Amino acid sequence: MMPINLDDKKIYMPIVIILLAVFFSALLYESSRKSITVDEISHIPSGYSKIKTGDFRLNLEAAPLVDMLSSLPLLLINPKLPIEHKSWSLAKDNEFEGQYHWDFGEEFFYNSGNDPDTILHYARIPIMLLSVLLGIVIFLFSKKLFGTKAALFSLVLYVFNPTIIAHSSLATIDIGSAFFSFLAVYFFWKFINDISLRNIILAGITFGAAQLSKFTAIYLFPVYVILAIIIIYKKRNPEVPLGKSVTSRKAMLFYGLVALIFVIGMLTIILGYFVVGFPKYIDGMKYVLFHTDTGHPSYLMGEHSRSGWWYYYLVAFLIKEPVPLLILILLSIVFFKGIRHQNSINEFFIIVPIAVLVLISMFTKINIGIRHLLPIYPFLFIFVGRIVNLKFHIQKIFFLTLILLSIWYISESVQIYPNDLAYFNEIIGGPKNGAGFLLDSNIDWGQDLKGLKAYLDEKSIQNIRMGYWGKDRASYRGINYTQVNCYPETGLVAVSVNYLYGISEENSQCLSWLMKYKPISNIGHSILIFDINEDIDTLKAGDKFCEDNCIDFCNVNAVRYFKSEFVNGSCECECEK
Repeated sequence: MMPINLDDKKIYMPIVIILLAVFFSALLYESSRKSITVDEISHIPSGYSKIKTGDFRLNLEAAPLVDMLSSLPLLLINPKLPIEHKSWSLAKDNEFEGQYHWDFGEEFFYNSGNDPDTILHYARIPIMLLSVLLGIVIFLFSKKLFGTKAALFSLVLYVFNPTIIAHSSLATIDIGSAFFSFLAVYFFWKFINDISLRNIILAGITFGAAQLSKFTAIYLFPVYVILAIIIIYKKRNPEVPLGKSVTSRKAMLFYGLVALIFVIGMLTIILGYFVVGFPKYIDGMKYVLFHTDTGHPSYLMGEHSRSGWWYYYLVAFLIKEPVPLLILILLSIVFFKGIRHQNSINEFFIIVPIAVLVLISMFTKINIGIRHLLPIYPFLFIFVGRIVNLKFHIQKIFFLTLILLSIWYISESVQIYPNDLAYFNEIIGGPKNGAGFLLDSNIDWGQDLKGLKAYLDEKSIQNIRMGYWGKDRASYRGINYTQVNCYPETGLVAVSVNYLYGISEENSQCLSWLMKYKPISNIGHSILIFDINEDIDTLKAGDKFCEDNCIDFCNVNAVRYFKSEFVNGSCECECEK
């Protein structure tokens, strides 16, 4: 039997096409099952407003490129843009402090006569297409560096990764940022290997596009500088002293070309803001620095913090990525020397971006989701994909190990689908235990209200107690509910895990009374269903809840507690004067 020649284009091209077709189909279906997520209610109208008005006032913290690309298909359906709403005018001068893009998003989706689901469908498609393009570039870059086998393996890891699938089906900027950042490094590599005017321009434009996709793409500056230094060091004449090599005329010319790439990138940013809107780029960068400095409410393994933890993203990666991928990463590190490329400079283009972003992640105070690590994933898949080139002394056993790990990896993706956002691996017992370790966009981004409606219809449930965390609306979904209370009560209760565990410390104890009950079902692992049918004295429970909270209220205000009263479902506190 003739061995299969994977380098034959007639062989590998159909495989690539099939993988990407399956990937895109999976994204379409998953997207159709999921409600609007918290960030989408801001990103979509912000991008659409920039296209329609040329005004960059909304959502300063999000660089505009991906939002604008996502919103382009909306021009086909022309939804109403409520610029007459007060949030639009307030955002002009106060967006930095006011965050009025959230109010504008609510108005755009629910109070302007627009169809939210239709808008959502159209806006998510460009992100899916960007994700497919990212898969293509991963394949091309990996093929050029390490061959066709490695490229195909890298692509398999990409298209079956739960984190990638989850964020590729949403109209947010994280996948877009990963695409443009990776594309920028790819063209910088092309510039290094073929210094030409064309490659300088392309490297500059893609660098600028990366900055326009997300402000954190600023990390590419140190990446390029480090790579430039490594290249000068590796290509120096060993007979010439290092000091002279790095300051030679040839080295200075090279530094100048890298600086030219930065200049072209900056011009791209200015053009991306239509020139006149460029001051908003500066404002946006200021806000990102402000947000990074002040921190964000974060949750990790039952603890709350506003300043985060240096190990947050390491823990998130270890429990959010499939165990077979973790094993493959470990094998790739252990056998690194055995699969080194003959041109070691190429490997630095994969390793340096990973190392720089991981290092930066240890110092950020914004710990709200593994999605912030997405820019390293393409590099990681290429790094791991190289392992198929390892020449092992027991080659058949090694090859069988790779096959088994691949089957395990794909089966993990199939099992969690279409609830990929809530994926957690076996280290912590899977997604059912995920909320005990991570919250926010790691598991619950408000994406399952549509799924809850389907569950209620299937079970013919007309009313429910609910505590939903998100931006979808129960009234839009046709869900009749009563807001769940912070004290024990009977009946069927649906609660978002962000609400149950408390995404911020101040509301983390509200539903602690529910913790002793076992859920009877879950919706996408982000909404838990409880059936509380035991005998509960609601009035007594409410009185106890009021007393505890009023004591805390009086203590916070440095006065002594006097009494509390539970009236019409709410608390009335009285402190001594």
